[in-house]
Amino acid sequence: MERRYAWQMDGSAFHRSRAALEQIKNRREAATCFLGDGEKIWDMLNAFYGLIDTIESRWSLKQWEAIDVYERAGTYAAASRELQITPQNVAKRCRAAAWKTVEGTERYLAACLKKAVL
Repeated sequence: MERRYAWQMDGSAFHRSRAALEQIKNRREAATCFLGDGEKIWDMLNAFYGLIDTIESRWSLKQWEAIDVYERAGTYAAASRELQITPQNVAKRCRAAAWKTVEGTERYLAACLKKAVL
């Protein structure tokens, strides 16, 4: 670990990270990419996260803000106070972004990933 930069380091995690970056570097949109042993799990995760990335790429700034504050604050009412809008508008922005679906899918995928690496 005496090397100064990540690109100077070696090991399977660094090789997989570089390979994942190579796969996504020519894409125009943001992308999440997993690589590792056991190809099927990574293909499944990448397919789901590709859909999540597509959904999130369509979110407006107001939707991103509403989701961020709602997740930190815990309720629409608390988020509305911070955003200085009504709780109904916080809920509307989160609903329009399909946040509950995205969040539920991310939770499910995190459990799949945990099983795959354990």
